[in-house]
Amino acid sequence: MDRVTLQNYRCFREKQSARLAPLTFLVGENSTGKTSFLALMRALWQVAFQDRIPDFRQPPYDLGSFEDVVHYRGANNKRPDSFEAGFKYADAGITYRATFENREGYPFPLSENPCKLSARRLELGGKSPPFASAPIRFRPKRTYDPSRPTPDPEGEYIPDYFASMSRNAPEDWERLKSDLEGFGRDSGLFDEIGVLSFGKTAGSPFQVQIRKFGKRLKGPKRNLIDVGYGVSQALPILTELLREDSPRMFLLQQPEVHLHPRAQAALGSLFCNLAASGKQIVVETHSDYMLDRARMDIRDGKTGLKAKDISILYFERGELDVNIHSLRVDKDGNVCDSPPGYGQFFMDEMRRSVGL
Repeated sequence: MDRVTLQNYRCFREKQSARLAPLTFLVGENSTGKTSFLALMRALWQVAFQDRIPDFRQPPYDLGSFEDVVHYRGANNKRPDSFEAGFKYADAGITYRATFENREGYPFPLSENPCKLSARRLELGGKSPPFASAPIRFRPKRTYDPSRPTPDPEGEYIPDYFASMSRNAPEDWERLKSDLEGFGRDSGLFDEIGVLSFGKTAGSPFQVQIRKFGKRLKGPKRNLIDVGYGVSQALPILTELLREDSPRMFLLQQPEVHLHPRAQAALGSLFCNLAASGKQIVVETHSDYMLDRARMDIRDGKTGLKAKDISILYFERGELDVNIHSLRVDKDGNVCDSPPGYGQFFMDEMRRSVGL
């Protein structure tokens, strides 16, 4: 998707258009509609590429019924009868628009220009729907009993996925393991990851183990539950991004949760590399470390990603609604076209810290 338009949706009253890029960051204060924007992107994908009624309550989003989704300004104001949304794929010449009306309590799309099913449409949509992550991921266990790995937004299936791959597809596991360990070293999270099985059968219990290296010696292998919450919070997103059969589009909620700034910055570089390889990554974040790393990687030419390939959507709260500002980054990594409120809090804190 290159652009999303919306009107009368959640906290967005006025008709607005937001520019998307291979790598898009959603920034702004809490409760300014960033998660609602991600949910709308997936809903548009469902109706346009899967030809299905979009589900605004499918995890990890639960936006409620039609009355919860349509814009509402308070008791003295009437709810609109509908809301509008759409998107563009400029290079492919695809434009999709729909009006969503209330059908038995859920938003029902009436397409103004239905997309015709074609090989190109399927190619753009991909064979898999976008991966949408939850803001809080799975809690590790000391020991796991194998079960069928079924993907979910929280990443509960990740330990079973590791165990299944290590047993049934060792070459694929070694490739994924190597990529995970590469990020682990860059971020300082871990140097080695592995699966310890307590038997020789597929039903044997197992553990996920992590190892950190010292300057001269390798440390002991430790249970995932014993190495800090940041690793288990990062693994679901890392695995989805790095697995060979990953989808083309990612909708990520706060991937920096529980991560040290070094690891947050490393995520910024990883996003740049993957976006340069053909993925589309949309990230809701409160991390300046992640955003700054992406800007510096653009400036320093660390990846194939160009300035035009990154978009920053700044969600600014107004009186009773929210405005989306589409900001760009220049070749030197500077944020351009920003309104006065963008970054003001951080500037005020910096001035206070130096006594100005």
